[in-house]
Amino acid sequence: MKWSLFIGKPFGTRLYIHWTFLFLLVWVALNAVRAGSTPLQTAFSILFMLSVFACVLMHELGHAIAGKQLGYLTRKITLLPIGGIANMEGIPDNPVHELKVTIAGPAVNFVLALFLSPVFLLQKNPSVDFLHLKSGYDFAASLFFVNISLLLFNLLPAFPMDGGRILRATLALRSGDRVKATKIASAIGKGFGGLFFISGLFFNPFLAVIGIFVFLMAQAENEMVRSANYLKQFTAADVLLTNFHSLSVNDTLDDAVNLLLDVQAKDFVVLKDGNLAGTLSQFEIIRALSKRENKTLLAEIMNTNYSTTDLKHPLESVFTLLKQNGNSIIPVIDNGKLLGIIESANIKEFILVQEAKVRQKQLWDSKSKE
Repeated sequence: MKWSLFIGKPFGTRLYIHWTFLFLLVWVALNAVRAGSTPLQTAFSILFMLSVFACVLMHELGHAIAGKQLGYLTRKITLLPIGGIANMEGIPDNPVHELKVTIAGPAVNFVLALFLSPVFLLQKNPSVDFLHLKSGYDFAASLFFVNISLLLFNLLPAFPMDGGRILRATLALRSGDRVKATKIASAIGKGFGGLFFISGLFFNPFLAVIGIFVFLMAQAENEMVRSANYLKQFTAADVLLTNFHSLSVNDTLDDAVNLLLDVQAKDFVVLKDGNLAGTLSQFEIIRALSKRENKTLLAEIMNTNYSTTDLKHPLESVFTLLKQNGNSIIPVIDNGKLLGIIESANIKEFILVQEAKVRQKQLWDSKSKE
C-alpha cells in the first residue's frame, strides 16, 4: 500500500503501518488533553491505543499463521487507523480452508480476552474510558473490553469482516457454488454497510465512514470473485505479453519520461545485465519527477518490491495477486529468464472476452431449446 512504513517481517510476513496512523495518535493525545487528562493519563491513552493495534496485529497474524499451515502465504499486513489488512497470496477458495484461516483471527482475540478476563471481572468498577485510565488495572480492563469488541465486531456477517467470510464459506459448503455464496454474503454485507451509514448520521460520523467502507468492500469482494471465476482453468501463459518495453538500471529518469511519452505502455521492467532488477510504473515516474533530478538513475527509483510468476501459475491467483498488491504488472520468469509480463489491464480484457463467450453460449443454448 502506498505511503506505508515498513517496520518488520514477523513469521515471514512484511508488516507496514500507514502514515495516517500517526494522525490517530495525535487525535488521541488532543482528545485526552481536552478531556482534562493529566500528562500521565495522556501517555497511558497513547500507549493504550498502541496496545489496541498490537491486538489487531496479532489478530491478522492469526490469519497469516493459519494460512501458512495450509499453504497460503501472507505477503504483507498493513495497519490502518480503521484496523488491519492482510494480503494473502492466493485466498483459499476451499470453504474448509477459508473457515480455518478466517476463524484463526477472532480466536486470537478470544484468547487475549480470556487472559485479561480475571482483571476485568475481579476489579470493582473498572474504567473502560481510555482517555481517563488511572492504573494498570484500568488499562487491562479496557484492553479486555477492546478484544471482546473486536471479536464480536469481526464476527458480523459482512465483508470485509471475518463474519462475512465465515458466512460465505458456510454457504459454499452447502451449495458448492462459491460465486453464488459470495453474492449472497456480499448482499448481506452491503445491507450492514447501509445500516452503519444510517446509524452514523444520527449517532457517530465515524460509524457512517465504516458503513461506506463495508459497503464498498462487500461490492469489491463480489466483483473480484465473479471476475476470478472466469479465469479458472487458465494459466499465466494464456495472457503472457512478450512484446514489452524495458529500461536499464543505468538509464535516467529523463530516459523513462521519454519512453513513457513515446509508447502506449504505462508500465516497464527495469533490467540489470539482461536480468530483471525492478519494475517502474507511470505513477512512480510522475512522482519521481516532482522529487528527483532528471539525471537520477532508475536504480534509485525503481520498485524492487515486486512479485513474479511462472507460465504454469493459475491465472486466477495471478489476478488476485495483482489486485492485492496494487501493482499493474507481474513479470513472468522461467528458470531465471524473463519471458514477458502480465498486465492487469490485459487480464481485465481477457475476463470481458470470457464473460462474452459465456453469454454467447447461453444465448445459443436458449435458442436451441426453442
